[in-house]
Amino acid sequence: MRYLQQLFQHSKTYLLPGMFAPVVIGTLLAWQTLTFLRWWPFTCMLVINISLFVLLYGYLLPRRTAFAAHKHGWISMLLVCCSSILLLSTAYLLQVGNWNVSILLAGVPMGLYTTIVFYCQHYGTQQIGPNQEYISVRKLRLIGAGLTSLIAFAIVLDCLAGIYPWYAGIAILTTFPVLLTLLRIGQDRRNILHLRITTSGAYVKTALLFALALLIHGFIGV
Repeated sequence: MRYLQQLFQHSKTYLLPGMFAPVVIGTLLAWQTLTFLRWWPFTCMLVINISLFVLLYGYLLPRRTAFAAHKHGWISMLLVCCSSILLLSTAYLLQVGNWNVSILLAGVPMGLYTTIVFYCQHYGTQQIGPNQEYISVRKLRLIGAGLTSLIAFAIVLDCLAGIYPWYAGIAILTTFPVLLTLLRIGQDRRNILHLRITTSGAYVKTALLFALALLIHGFIGV
């Protein structure tokens, strides 16, 4: 019970979008194939994805596996990225009944955004000495900039491949505030809080832009 309470306390801030956004995008991608919403597969999909979400973040949330203490933090980042891709793929598969590589590519921007949000949230929990502060900030900038660049590349690739409508490429604009915030990051802890807010906001905006683009494409076919 205490574990579930801890899970949903964290979910209020940044975890729940990491579950619901891929599910919404996967369902809308299924709708693009003229597959109408089937309630029984949709219910199964929700049960499976919520279970996966609880199991995954049940491993990642405890302090012993936080980025502050986990020497293999890249494993956690990889799990977070794969979880979003898996949630999106599951939502699509259970609705359409088949699967293809393009669905994996569709989940990559969402997975990378979930990863950078997760990383920035956990960065603030690190207990580091004054001599290590500069190294940690530099590491944050490098990892953050690398993930943000991969997000922009994945969005462009998905739009060029026709996985998302071409005008969904406007979502690339959400990466610019993240890069600017990373450049301004420094010793002040308030900048860390601003980075958390910026990355979470960028992720939500990207999910909304993708969803809006898919709705427009589904209704008017453009």
